Amino acid sequence: MSEGDRRREAAHAATLPGVGDGTALTLGHDATVAPTAVGQLATLPAAGMPHAETLPGPHTVADHASLQPVSEDSYSIGGEIARGGMGKILSARDRRLRRDVVIKVTRHEDGRIDPRFEREALITARLQHPSIVRVYEAGVLGDGRAFYAMERVRGESLEVVLETKTSLRERLSLLPHAIAVADAIAYAHNEGVLHRDLKPSNVLIGPFGETVVIDWGLAKDLRAGEVAGALSSSPGASSLDASLTQVGSVMGTPSYMAPEQARGDASDERTDVYALGALLYTLLSGVPPHRGRTTEEVLEQVAAGRRVPIAEREPTLPPELATIVERAMARVPADRYANAKDLAEDLRRYAAGKLVASHTYSMWRLLRRWVRRHAITVGVAAFAAVVLAVIGVVALQRVVNAKDRANVARDDAQRARDDAQQARLAAEQRTDELKLDQAIGAIDEDPSRAAAWIALLTDQALAWPKARALVADAAARGLARELRGHTGDIELIALSPDGLRLATAADDGTIRMWTLADESSVVLAGHHGPIESIAFSPDGTLLASAGTDGKVGLWNGVSGRLLAGHSDTVRAVAFSADGTQLASTSEDGTLFLWDVPARTGRQLIKHTHGLRPLVWAGSSIVVGGFDGTLGRFDPKTGKGTLVPSHRAEVRSLAASPDGQFIAAGDETGVIRLWTLGGALALELGKHTDVVRDLVFTPDGRHLVSAGGDPLVRVHAIPEGTAVELTGNADGVKDLDISKDGAWVASAGIDGGVRVWPIGGGEPHTFRGHGTAIKGVVFAPRRRLISGAEDDRARIWRLDREEPLPEGPALRVWINAQTNYDLRPPSVPR
Repeated sequence: MSEGDRRREAAHAATLPGVGDGTALTLGHDATVAPTAVGQLATLPAAGMPHAETLPGPHTVADHASLQPVSEDSYSIGGEIARGGMGKILSARDRRLRRDVVIKVTRHEDGRIDPRFEREALITARLQHPSIVRVYEAGVLGDGRAFYAMERVRGESLEVVLETKTSLRERLSLLPHAIAVADAIAYAHNEGVLHRDLKPSNVLIGPFGETVVIDWGLAKDLRAGEVAGALSSSPGASSLDASLTQVGSVMGTPSYMAPEQARGDASDERTDVYALGALLYTLLSGVPPHRGRTTEEVLEQVAAGRRVPIAEREPTLPPELATIVERAMARVPADRYANAKDLAEDLRRYAAGKLVASHTYSMWRLLRRWVRRHAITVGVAAFAAVVLAVIGVVALQRVVNAKDRANVARDDAQRARDDAQQARLAAEQRTDELKLDQAIGAIDEDPSRAAAWIALLTDQALAWPKARALVADAAARGLARELRGHTGDIELIALSPDGLRLATAADDGTIRMWTLADESSVVLAGHHGPIESIAFSPDGTLLASAGTDGKVGLWNGVSGRLLAGHSDTVRAVAFSADGTQLASTSEDGTLFLWDVPARTGRQLIKHTHGLRPLVWAGSSIVVGGFDGTLGRFDPKTGKGTLVPSHRAEVRSLAASPDGQFIAAGDETGVIRLWTLGGALALELGKHTDVVRDLVFTPDGRHLVSAGGDPLVRVHAIPEGTAVELTGNADGVKDLDISKDGAWVASAGIDGGVRVWPIGGGEPHTFRGHGTAIKGVVFAPRRRLISGAEDDRARIWRLDREEPLPEGPALRVWINAQTNYDLRPPSVPR
């Protein structure tokens, strides 16, 4: 996200439903905290955390009191996400750092702060680890409620993810998350903290593979000398209770607690080790280790150590993993792993194909592992043994019959060659099958990656019908060539008028100019900070840029000049029809007109509010303001006036090709059609969120709009009727229309590039970026180009009519369609 968008989002936060106005927010699939994650604290003594002066270390100034008052306008507080015994978790926005967070607040009790809540906030804040939810701030709100603010983790709990994994093979893919949880608990133990409530619902899996352990409400601080709470069960508790954290007299979740925890004995690091083993048991088998009709029944099973061994529950489970689970869940603490670090190390050794320290291997199994790891050496040795045997036989039989000896040796050598050939072919076939599995797994997420795996097949495997069918499927979904070079999110793309060059701007302040013929690029560096706007001159010789550093850039090839005049972020740049003049707007309220040949400029107006969008309409300049005003200005005299036209900030403008109409979209989603003279021609409708882009078709008969909601609308001009183009799962960042006016493309925040017929219908979705798309543009030769937050642009072909070749020629065809690199980004390319 550019600096400009970050400022805009912060200003807009207070106007969102549920933020700052006391109304509730409706949460979607990305809600980050489950109801069972709130208020799960045992009854604790009133004494709080130790003061910094009592801790070892070079303290020269005493710590502040734990919870300090914060400014009332520091947070825009939204709706309730979850609640528990001590308080509620709410959605919120940190207005100072302009980011979405969640905050946990206490129930209001006569102005008193619950020491348990203060303890929970301090313990969680102390833990600084990538796989532990981060606490940003704690304090007291203006209404007297204590709170602490946490990162907003988007994703689903491991409990929810496991419901979608029906086979052992699918569940084994989650093993890296179990290792990450063990690493996080090992870190917490090193900091003197026990979790005491590990379970799948307290582990969040992010959309990019993140693993985050949440809910430290039952944590035990060993350094503070805390004692373990006693456990008891409530008579008649249902089976549902066995999967929930017991609050008050019960600390932990019965299905995942250690026997000593179920008995109410003291806890130590090995108590969490048992819970890690129970979590691993659930991950590998799909069910919890202990289940019963009531909580008391589950607690009795746990205390007695009665459960079905993992090897019986999942007979095909690798024995090393069964050993790791059984040792972690040993009934006697002394028989378990000494700490979570040792457990994580054994899991990591298994994942790397090494010997697991806790597992006892038979000589036969060790021999099989050695043979697999040294298959080539064993094969050569076996072949050598055969040859030596043949030579010995020949030597012994030479006296009897030289001719027979030669025939025997020749036959044996041929058999050896045949065996070696068969072994090689079998090994190649297994490798090819693994590559096909990789392609199948990638086809939905990124067809280009799937095709790249198929290109690695042997010539023999390329002739398999299955391989050719996969390539056909990938081609039908859309293959792309990547433009790689940026190190920051691509925010903007622009195509030169002749369609031969592409400009991409990233949020690290760099611009790359690409030659599409050979996919090479040069860097245009000079801006300090994100780029807000880029535009080619009508003849394509110059590129203009607008930066958050307050500068306007003019680039000719690899050289350029930054023009100073504005005192704040430059929001937009646009060339006149003849390319001799350049207009720019800024958040400082100024509109500048630049003499392109002379590289000089002059201020046309200075408004009381910031200016954002601008467009040339014939020989006039039209601009929109943060205060909802619109104005048309004469570039020669500077005459013109900004007049109130919208009730919110004007975010986008478009001029019809004939200059008759100006379309404007504002922050609230309203779209209005104005005549060039300033009269309201038509109110075209309203999106449910900000209008980010407006584009007229080349014939001016339609206007296409999109923005913060998933819908793309095609409005008939001047009638005002609209057709809705559906398919996006989230908002849209950019639009483009093909030169013939027949197709509409959108850049989706959900990571999909979509193309519709202008008259409506089902879209064709191109996938592969995996992150929000920021720009999209049609290019000559039936191509579409997109840029995204994954630091790269992609070139998609819109026509896939040619028949696929067969055999090795299929590899050549794939490499011409996509240059996807299967190596990880850290490997030099």
